[in-house]
Amino acid sequence: MVQKINLDILLESIDGIAYRCRNDKYWTMEFITSGIERITGYTQDEILNNAKVSFDDITLKEDKFIVRQTVDEALEAHNYYTTEYRVRHKDGRIIYLWEQGVGVYDGDKIIALEGYICDITAQKQTEKELKEKVQQQAMELLREKEKEIERTNYLRILELIKSMAHELRNPLNLSINSTHLLEEEIKKISPDNTKAQRILSILEGSNNRINEIVETIELTFRSATHKREKQDLYELILESTSHFHKKIKKHGIQIEIDEGVKDYMILATKENFIQSLKNIIKNSISAVKKNNDKSRKKIEIYASIDSKNNLRITIKDFGIGISKEYLDMITLPFISTITRSKGSGLGLSAAKYLLQDDNFELSFNSKENAWTEAYISIPENNWAKI
Repeated sequence: MVQKINLDILLESIDGIAYRCRNDKYWTMEFITSGIERITGYTQDEILNNAKVSFDDITLKEDKFIVRQTVDEALEAHNYYTTEYRVRHKDGRIIYLWEQGVGVYDGDKIIALEGYICDITAQKQTEKELKEKVQQQAMELLREKEKEIERTNYLRILELIKSMAHELRNPLNLSINSTHLLEEEIKKISPDNTKAQRILSILEGSNNRINEIVETIELTFRSATHKREKQDLYELILESTSHFHKKIKKHGIQIEIDEGVKDYMILATKENFIQSLKNIIKNSISAVKKNNDKSRKKIEIYASIDSKNNLRITIKDFGIGISKEYLDMITLPFISTITRSKGSGLGLSAAKYLLQDDNFELSFNSKENAWTEAYISIPENNWAKI
């Protein structure tokens, strides 16, 4: 009995909502923590078993379909689901929620859903304001320079992101440390409690996701080392692609590196070049992993010399492609062709910045629903044949 009371206290102390619900039309709640009242204004008694209102009732109509689709796809794959959506607070306000959960099965039968919900309204408002500022400045620069953005002006935009990362780091570290402390306490009190372990796993996943975004931003603003040295292009590509071995194996994706890249040395900052390639390849993997045609689930990397005697490295995927509307903007901060729950819109922006530091250029070409090519152009005096 003492263990159960202490565990309840720990669950109730979570700054969010832990829940268990049926996988029905109304998301009928069978268990929900008191965070529901702090976030939505509705009490546990009003929500549990749809006593006065169901969770579906308070979810905005425009968001219901994507939530259902996301959950159904995850359940079919026996995987976690992660989604963002809006609900209407009891007082009429719109609240943005982030949710991650998992199906509970009895054999192949889904008997419930369990997960964690948190309020991201403040973050969404900050994100909206930041996006408006960034996109306003970015579009002004785009109009002035057409397709080229000068590095000095580009940094003015990225400086806003640097401030955001700095502000996120302290609360993120607090959240990570608190999750570790909570994990230790649960191990002492109820080490075999699977529900608590699932909630911890969800919290850790959320922390890792935010940490990944913050690290991307911090890497972009790392002081340039300027240690440009002769590098073996093939070795740089191998080191970059090795980071994704597990992911591409999981999704049945092939990365094909043309033998021709072995012919070149480049003058580059190793860390910058590898991180840029990782960011580009990560986008390519996201584009091809849902391709149903197995013969097209591949990424090709090859090198060629253009008409200006620049060495051009091409990373080509056979995924969803990029529309003309976004093609000229995808290296701008917060412009993402990936789903809003998975893409930060910072990877290609960081890649462009890091490559520019070595006087390399990043550009793209694409055909919708067919392929996308990313080009890294290296000036004549920065490469040589082996």
